[in-house]
Amino acid sequence: SLDHVGVFTRTARDTAILLGILAGHDPRDPLSAHHRVPDYEHGLEHGLEGLRVGYVAASDEVDMADEVVVLLEESRAALADLGAELVEIHLPDIAPFNTMRRCLMFSEATAHHLDFLEDMRDGYTAETLARMEPGLGIDAASYLRARSWRSVALRRFMAETFAGFDVLHLPAVPQPIPRIADTDTGGDPQFVKLSNEFGYFIFPFNYLGLPAISVPIGHTGDGLPMAMQVVGRPFAEARLLQVAHQFDRATGFSNRKPPL
Repeated sequence: SLDHVGVFTRTARDTAILLGILAGHDPRDPLSAHHRVPDYEHGLEHGLEGLRVGYVAASDEVDMADEVVVLLEESRAALADLGAELVEIHLPDIAPFNTMRRCLMFSEATAHHLDFLEDMRDGYTAETLARMEPGLGIDAASYLRARSWRSVALRRFMAETFAGFDVLHLPAVPQPIPRIADTDTGGDPQFVKLSNEFGYFIFPFNYLGLPAISVPIGHTGDGLPMAMQVVGRPFAEARLLQVAHQFDRATGFSNRKPPL
């Protein structure tokens, strides 16, 4: 129930074109929304004057690297130069969102793979097992609670945190991306901890079902790409693409390459 289709492109325009193909009701999927699909590409050229942006500058729950903070500050300055109005906000306690998300993810992943786990356990990596095995200990009541609390949490978040804003500006990840060797932990608890830390700002919106886009904002001192996350209201993908396009047109980050 957390899975969804997204696209990975070089530019916001490419994303708009592909989203226009993907979006819309599918009669073969009764859960797909009966929501009008706008012309995503047409809205890209609208400026950001008057856009109200709520931004998160820091967090007491997860460590943010100094260079990530600086890049995010520079990205907000660029948005302000484009006419957006930025207001600092403080996120509510989003730990419950992440807890509920893990409950859904672990339960559903384990259920989907249960037969294979019993017959082909050796075919899974230790890291994959570390993510799925907790699902064996989650009872049905906890799973159903995580499903039902989703709509309540969304309404509360929109009424309290999102009120008065068009989009939210947050980190995509709080630290530079780790190397493969740093994530190859053999499935010990450090792997799950690392995953939770890097997904701290992303996972809540996966749980709430809000649209979000990751937009390049530069590179770290080691040449690793970094991004800002822009979150929108339900079915406001066009606004997110507009922000991404205008930001990238002003900064040209999508055309930059790290020094190799």
